[in-house]
Amino acid sequence: MIEIASVDRLVRDSCAKFADRPLLVSAEDDSVVTFRQLDALVSRAANVYRGLGIRKGDTISLFLKNSPRFFAPWLGAIRLGAVVNPINLGLEKNVERIAYMLRKARARVLVLERAFAATAEEVRREVPEVPLLILEDDWARKISEAPDKFDAVEVGPEDPFQMIFTSGTTGLPKAVVQRHEMVADALCTSEHFGFSGSDVWMCVLPLFHVNAQYTSFFPAL
Repeated sequence: MIEIASVDRLVRDSCAKFADRPLLVSAEDDSVVTFRQLDALVSRAANVYRGLGIRKGDTISLFLKNSPRFFAPWLGAIRLGAVVNPINLGLEKNVERIAYMLRKARARVLVLERAFAATAEEVRREVPEVPLLILEDDWARKISEAPDKFDAVEVGPEDPFQMIFTSGTTGLPKAVVQRHEMVADALCTSEHFGFSGSDVWMCVLPLFHVNAQYTSFFPAL
């Protein structure tokens, strides 16, 4: 039986083990992020969040498209010991629903891309108490200045690491909280199908959903 101490421990161990091997390849420009590079970016992201006064157990919301840039804000929140809340991009025009999720999650910050600038302005009016960080602007500046080391935060397998809302087909969306130990399912899938370090995953599913995370990212570690 595969056991997971924490998502961050899984990431740290894999990055230490595979170091300069490629981990992420962009379909847009063929740029490559190695395990070592990702580990540094994740620590920088965790330091950015800590600099904002965010602590273990707080919620960090994301509104980000699929790309290698998704991973530092996502895993950085987890490294901090926070609960990360990726939001469905299909809600771009439904600011009321985004605002509902931010309030329900008690988000301390929302990280989003410049492509969603119009949405950001509406969200700012609806939920002025939640700071916004634009990935290409404030976030880029802060992460470039942040230290690339971050001490491990003590969390247990049963602690939460992620909150994803349901689609709300029959009513308001419901927050589903995931525990660190649940990621063992992803590694069991990798073991079952006999994936190895020479295999390549093409991720076509949205990373704001557990399907892509559990079938494309975690098994690659």
